[in-house]
Amino acid sequence: MSACPRLRHRRCAPANLLLAAQPEGRCSTGESFVPRGPYRRYLEEILAPWRTGAEFACVGGECLRLEEVGRGVIAHFSDGSVRLADVAILATGHPRPDPAEDRLLQDPWRAADVPPDARVVLLGSGLTMIDKVLTLLANGHRGEIVALSRRGLLPRSHAPTRPLPLGLPDVPLEAPMSALTAWVRRLAREAEARGGTWRDAVDGIRPFVRCIWRGLPERERARFLRHGAGWWDVHRHRAPPASDARIAAALADGRMAEDLVAAHAAAPEQGLGRQARP
Repeated sequence: MSACPRLRHRRCAPANLLLAAQPEGRCSTGESFVPRGPYRRYLEEILAPWRTGAEFACVGGECLRLEEVGRGVIAHFSDGSVRLADVAILATGHPRPDPAEDRLLQDPWRAADVPPDARVVLLGSGLTMIDKVLTLLANGHRGEIVALSRRGLLPRSHAPTRPLPLGLPDVPLEAPMSALTAWVRRLAREAEARGGTWRDAVDGIRPFVRCIWRGLPERERARFLRHGAGWWDVHRHRAPPASDARIAAALADGRMAEDLVAAHAAAPEQGLGRQARP
């Protein structure tokens, strides 16, 4: 799926990544999207030789805090140990939730025995939802599938891009969200005028996202998270065209539905509570 890196150029792609994905029939060229399973196995194979050397160490534990010192950064762990490094990078990913009752599957990657005629409700309408819907359909699921979303936005379909050639002077750093939004829309129009699509604007902006975020004051960051983050996510984290087509077909023939709601309760013994948003 598109949540994993795409192989933009076959000559630059490690051959074993293509080989890892081919058995599942979903990655055979440099333009393919890599499913999460094969990509995980590929990363494990890459890291395996490093685990035996001195260059890489995987330490299990709870890091309580980071302390900047003259020589770099000290990581303090809950067992009292410390580790010194030149640079600390926060790459925590998404924590896996605690197991729940079978009817409330909080971990989307845990295998679940779903009756083929059961009504399935998915909280969220992003790429993980697409993965789960396609898995259900591939397994012959016949029951209703409903995706609940606060904004009713689905990931946009991916297509080949030619990112706009932007430089840091072109980026309106520290501008308010209203000005940034107008700038992004103007770039999208420019890309379309050149014969491209809005994707060229989004991919041209991507290298500067961190600089833009750092330049925003807290109030503007809050405005983005409240009003703009959902829209940016569906344009930035795009779906493979084949997956997008399957979701569109499922919506069209009634096998799947999308509902604009706010989930307010989830109790295994009562089913999923929800409240429609006006």
